[in-house]
Amino acid sequence: MNSTLSTLYETEIMQDVAKKSVMMNLVRHRPMMAPSIFLPTRDRGGVQLNWLTAYGQKIEGSKPKGAERVELKAHTLAGYIPWFDEFEEDVFVDLGAIFLDEFIETYGQEFDRQCLLADEDPFTGAFACTDVKKVDIKGASINDLTWKDFRDAVYNVPAEERKDCCWFLNETVLNHIANIEDTTGRPIWRRPTEAMPGRLDLYPYHEVNILPQIADIKAGEPFAIFMNPKRIQHGNRRGIELKRFDQTTESLEYGELFLRFRKRDGFLVTRPKGNMVILKTKNSTP
Repeated sequence: MNSTLSTLYETEIMQDVAKKSVMMNLVRHRPMMAPSIFLPTRDRGGVQLNWLTAYGQKIEGSKPKGAERVELKAHTLAGYIPWFDEFEEDVFVDLGAIFLDEFIETYGQEFDRQCLLADEDPFTGAFACTDVKKVDIKGASINDLTWKDFRDAVYNVPAEERKDCCWFLNETVLNHIANIEDTTGRPIWRRPTEAMPGRLDLYPYHEVNILPQIADIKAGEPFAIFMNPKRIQHGNRRGIELKRFDQTTESLEYGELFLRFRKRDGFLVTRPKGNMVILKTKNSTP
């Protein structure tokens, strides 16, 4: 018998997925009624209000920055796990529940990868966007990182955009940063408290385990990004579909069962130029 998830159960699964993903609760989500939709996107600025100090005074018109129309496409993410019914009988555990946990963790990591690292695979994440400005630290080694590198990087983003931005980096890089001090001898890392999230040089940060670990960062490699995560659009074309297949030829002949995962999503980084900055090590000199 083939079975599909109920909407209620799917909602519970997505809540579990969000616990495995850093980006899922940060990006902008929108339903997709078609496999491709066009979105208007624009930068802030150009809108003005006028004080009228006399009767009949003319209201001056605004000249907002121009909008762009960008396309958000959906593609299908799918996979399946096979096992034998005799094995399920002998292990005395719910293999379906175990495999479901693996699907949840894998999808959470893939969600973050599409938001950040994917390079036309099939979407393009923030790290791979050609319009994102890249700023070199002072040296070719991650050990050359200083507090000024962070300060110089954030000033490449306009002030009105910076207030919604935060850093994304691997926890091993954060551990290294915890030992960096500014010119007054104060650490640039502020430990999170119950009342306030952790900060790097005045801005919040998020630890993402799929980003480069400190031991893997070579010369000329990006390792952190400063951005407003709401600039990443996630389109939900179809929710999670989980089907168990046990009425197949393989099931009849070999007792083989299958659990299939299927999800249709779209990802799009909007207006990265001038609004995001990547921190990278300097290229090594020959």
